[in-house]
Amino acid sequence: MKPIRCVISGSMCSGKTTTINELEKEFKVFHDNARVLIKNYFGDSTKIDRDFLERKLIEIHKKDFNEAEGICFFDQGLIDCLAFYLMDSLDVPSDLLEEAKKFKYDYIFFLENPDFYENDEIRKENIGQREKLGEAMIKLYFDLGYNVIKVPFMSVIERIKFIKKHLKLT
Repeated sequence: MKPIRCVISGSMCSGKTTTINELEKEFKVFHDNARVLIKNYFGDSTKIDRDFLERKLIEIHKKDFNEAEGICFFDQGLIDCLAFYLMDSLDVPSDLLEEAKKFKYDYIFFLENPDFYENDEIRKENIGQREKLGEAMIKLYFDLGYNVIKVPFMSVIERIKFIKKHLKLT
């Protein structure tokens, strides 16, 4: 069976990790590695080398993409990494944009933001950056020919039902 690769996308504090953790009870998932890389390479610094971080993450995403089997979910995809450049008002490197075109996902589920926002030891962006990131993600997916399925903010159980319904699993 050809893998069905589903991305759980969304900006910070949108519930991606909570949703992925719930999906993991039934499906193969690939977790986001950004927090681990930030801690390992940058500690608690507010200064992050965006290009270094996103290139490292893209290499992990490519490996995960190739290991996909059955119906699987990714806590963000390659294209989400590119959106962080735009959030930081940087140009997306053309080599990374070309690389992202080689890895086609089957479904993009974009989690809409809740009304609240919380910073933590890794998530230091402000709410304006969160909005800018979300807009950049959606734009990049559309520009690359994807149909983005927006998942309204609701309980994690309702989000799972919504996703499964779109996959025709219920």
